[in-house]
Amino acid sequence: MNTSKKVLAARLASAAMFVALGSIPAVANASGASTNSLSSCPSGYLCLWSGTSYTGTIQKFSSTGSYHAITLPTTGSLYNNRTKRSNVYEGSGGSGVWACFNPGAKNAALSGWLTSAGSVYLSTSTNC
Repeated sequence: MNTSKKVLAARLASAAMFVALGSIPAVANASGASTNSLSSCPSGYLCLWSGTSYTGTIQKFSSTGSYHAITLPTTGSLYNNRTKRSNVYEGSGGSGVWACFNPGAKNAALSGWLTSAGSVYLSTSTNC
């Protein structure tokens, strides 16, 4: 085996090991998978991140008028990059306590029950 084939074989073996060990994260969310920052929340969306300071896995919501499940294991930060308010609920389907976030609201370090919130509702009303 020549040198270039040995290097290629070693790289393929390393990549297979990372996949087998789960070191390459597999992520799914409401509108695509990514690990980003505040700038990755497009206009018109409510975005939640698994980590504080807009880090980790992002989940984006844009559809109004219905409850949407939060699929993140934890919710560390939030940005309501919409012109309308957004509500975050403790449980699924809008159950439990809730918090309202006005247009443009940002929170880099959610706390309490918000870190394990279960659903969101994007309102067509402007402010809380």
